[in-house]
Amino acid sequence: MPMPYKCSKCTKKFSEKVHLKNHKNIHTGERLHQCTECEMAFSHISKLLVHAKVHTGERPYRCNHCDKAFSQKGNLYKHMTFHTRDRNTNDRPYKCNECAKTFSENVYLKNHMKIHTGERQRPHQCMECEKAFSHISKLMVHMNVHTGEKPYRCNQCDKAYAQKGNLIQHMRIHTKEKLNIHTEEKLYQCCHCDKTFNKKNIISRYI
Repeated sequence: MPMPYKCSKCTKKFSEKVHLKNHKNIHTGERLHQCTECEMAFSHISKLLVHAKVHTGERPYRCNHCDKAFSQKGNLYKHMTFHTRDRNTNDRPYKCNECAKTFSENVYLKNHMKIHTGERQRPHQCMECEKAFSHISKLMVHMNVHTGEKPYRCNQCDKAYAQKGNLIQHMRIHTKEKLNIHTEEKLYQCCHCDKTFNKKNIISRYI
């Protein structure tokens, strides 16, 4: 997909001009989308639409295990953890053969299996682009791409990342030697035998 619209502040690119315009609010701090019912204002129309449900009382996100309903997907996701969370593994006898997740009831396992079989659609769609996700948690991580948020910051330098996995990969730069020790990776081989060591000074003493 062509991305002709580029942000002059952070070089992010967008397929449509309106997406770039919304994105620029991050840098300017402007909150152009104001609620007509209260004084709250938002930088993105998507956030205003979510907020508006507080006033309308709309609760479109309903739990399929009980009668509870929520105005936001995130709140439904948090609620769902109560159905699948148990105090110990003995209460979760139903195990997925694909990913080893366990569940307290067979109906939860059957619902989960739809992820692997492809029967479950991706109901959580990003309001900024066309991407959709099977879990709200994945959508929330993806949204950092649009908002420019980088909540995962390295405690060794100033780098920050939108996704936790990228931070973990970056941290290997700082902890490379420690990782070699813990994983028992052998980097230096003796020229007289097959013995290997993870530090150069150790092999020097050995020779």
